[in-house]
Amino acid sequence: MGVSGFSTGMAGSDDRAQYLRPVRRAQAVALAGVLLASCGPEVAESIGGATASTTTNASTDGWMGSSGSTSVVDTSAPTTGADGPYVYKEEVVELEAPPPRGAFSLEALPGGRALVIGGLALDGPDAGKDPDVVAGTLLWRRENGFVAGPELLQPRFEHDSAALSDGSVLVFSGRSTREPEPKILDVERIDIDGLGSEVIGALTEERRDIIAIAEPGDTVVVLGDSFMVAERFDPSTGMSTPLPVELEFPFVSAFLAPVFSAAWRGNGELVVLGGINGSSDAAWHVQGPQVIDMDGNSSRPIGADAGAGTDFRRQALTLPDGSVLLLGNPGQSGLPGPWLMRLDAATDTLTALQELADPKMAFNHTPVGVVLADGRVWIVGEPGSDPGIATHFYDPTSDALTPGPSLPTPTFPVAAVLLDTGPVLLLGGKENPYVDPSLAAFLLE
Repeated sequence: MGVSGFSTGMAGSDDRAQYLRPVRRAQAVALAGVLLASCGPEVAESIGGATASTTTNASTDGWMGSSGSTSVVDTSAPTTGADGPYVYKEEVVELEAPPPRGAFSLEALPGGRALVIGGLALDGPDAGKDPDVVAGTLLWRRENGFVAGPELLQPRFEHDSAALSDGSVLVFSGRSTREPEPKILDVERIDIDGLGSEVIGALTEERRDIIAIAEPGDTVVVLGDSFMVAERFDPSTGMSTPLPVELEFPFVSAFLAPVFSAAWRGNGELVVLGGINGSSDAAWHVQGPQVIDMDGNSSRPIGADAGAGTDFRRQALTLPDGSVLLLGNPGQSGLPGPWLMRLDAATDTLTALQELADPKMAFNHTPVGVVLADGRVWIVGEPGSDPGIATHFYDPTSDALTPGPSLPTPTFPVAAVLLDTGPVLLLGGKENPYVDPSLAAFLLE
């Protein structure tokens, strides 16, 4: 894929950023339903308390994010019903393409809906030349397709978002222009039913390319791009509290020390990929994974290769038993290695499940995965096929990886969310959304 031609200065960060950070994990919007369906009420209760009724890597940022990012579990509209969990036909349908947009965030909403938030779009005086930062959102529902949604008060991209239990969405950080500065402090709350947005508070640090992860009570941890590692935002007060965590591998800069992805473990700890090792060319030597105990203000590296100068451009997904699945190859290392790994729920054991036999057949972009209503994981992307049509199903109960339905057309996977009605909405795009933010949309039924 070759990134050596990109400038190492901040002015070149827009194009280079897509290689330095993965598409954040498209995660389940109904983990509570997954837990009930696959583990029983006792396990669901114990893990649900630890995962904060949320999942990670769904606030799925278009190309820049989550990791990470995260989606709130909608326990009022689970994907299980009187007849049991949602039964998948295992078919992928191509939908009418949304208007072009890149570097956005994606959230699932109650009622089988989804919201594309902010980003870069072909709009304004530079339409057709250079995508502009937009304030608009796109609301999707099966009956209407993609239509214009509420407007943000500030256009922004390289941001993240988190859906709350009441169906509203919080939007954090990012930039309002293509210039490196300024970064946005204001936190906006989108009221989907009221079709509006309001500023409800602010972060304490200017950040971009961050991960926002919801917790119990709808507080949100915002992580990355600052010497102040993380902060906790409370939407009920509009206040944000710094979290003084000492990290093994800090995330002091979105450009030189980025946070790539994060997911909760079943014990309440946060697994984070990214950071810096302090080498002369730090951009190519980010670290991970590490585990962060937010309440204990401590962290520790995980796995034999943590801190080995490897680029961990991987998506992290919380599994129904509290384990964490890591998707994607080690990026710029140029060596064979695992592209599918599992971090045990109770221990720091990291198990390789699928290996890259040939580094030339690696992923150009991080694959996108989402935990389904039946507890399996749907993975879009395959080494050596990027853009491609391959998908797979991963079964956490057996660690088996089996072929899934092919996409109707080749695409780079960008973001996906589990709808509370059961299907998965997948968005795919071009190789560089900063130049061509065209999108395709698919539905796994």
